[in-house]
Amino acid sequence: VAGVMRVHVLSNAPQLVAVQLIPSHEGAYFSVSNLLGTAGIPEDTEVKIYAPAQANYVSERFQGGTWTPNTNPLALGDAIWITCPTNHDFLIAGMAPDRLTAPTATVTLVEGMQLVGYPYPVDAVGTGAVLGAAAEGDLVLRVDGDGLPNPGGGALTNPASGYYGAGDGWKPGSSFKTMEAFWYRS
Repeated sequence: VAGVMRVHVLSNAPQLVAVQLIPSHEGAYFSVSNLLGTAGIPEDTEVKIYAPAQANYVSERFQGGTWTPNTNPLALGDAIWITCPTNHDFLIAGMAPDRLTAPTATVTLVEGMQLVGYPYPVDAVGTGAVLGAAAEGDLVLRVDGDGLPNPGGGALTNPASGYYGAGDGWKPGSSFKTMEAFWYRS
């Protein structure tokens, strides 16, 4: 199914976005330029991608009509911070994965902290069916502007308001919105 998503980014206010569409004609991995394009992008727009192996961010910057270095791969279910020097609407076009038929989309989780999103462009209730099996102590942290400092911008919510992994599944309570991204700690 083809789709288009609009992301409104305010001037110099990092916006956290889940990658939920695969750019047309791309494989499992693609670049920031494939996802956001180059037409009309304001100069000095920056995209930060959290790299769990380095426990740090890698950056892509739009300068001179191109993304640099444009070598950091993205995949369905990844999450990115977009910071723009002016208010800007990004249109992300691509193919949406089918969540009802195999093969379904999955997000590979690593030990430690990881910035991810639900890989389908729909709202979803935070349950074991959505998040998969939880190990005791696994945790989802959401960005809400209050709480723990977050190097990507915004802040992480107080862990007490997150979803805790437990032997019998995830603590229910709220849902993930379309394009919402979050921190997953295992």
